[in-house]
Amino acid sequence: MKPDLHGDTKGARRLRKQADALAGRPELVEAVSAACLDPKRHAAALANPEALLRKAGLSLPEGLAFDLFEHSPRYLPFPEWTPFVIELTMCRIYWVLECEDSPPATGRLRKCELKERELCLGFRIYPRPWPRGPFSL
Repeated sequence: MKPDLHGDTKGARRLRKQADALAGRPELVEAVSAACLDPKRHAAALANPEALLRKAGLSLPEGLAFDLFEHSPRYLPFPEWTPFVIELTMCRIYWVLECEDSPPATGRLRKCELKERELCLGFRIYPRPWPRGPFSL
């Protein structure tokens, strides 16, 4: 049975505390950071976020949802109002030297330029939506 957050302010506070505790776990931050840097882990984490939690030795408390994203969306995870959303985004910026493929003319240097690249991965923890809304604290 899912909790009713309309009349259960203790349950809503408990859920918020659980979300804060999960978001603050070093294992979660380390797992997301490692997935951000490794392209294979990155793709696997996006495909199955809960597997990332399990591999880090963490479990998602009942009543919470966990999402991973590459670029932080600027909208709530569902259209109704929600009492809290916890987000952490980690981005790595690096520079790549890109040069023209064609050989330069005699006596000239090949044209190269530095290009900025960004690799991001973040997580979001929020109350799992219930069919009855809105929430209240």
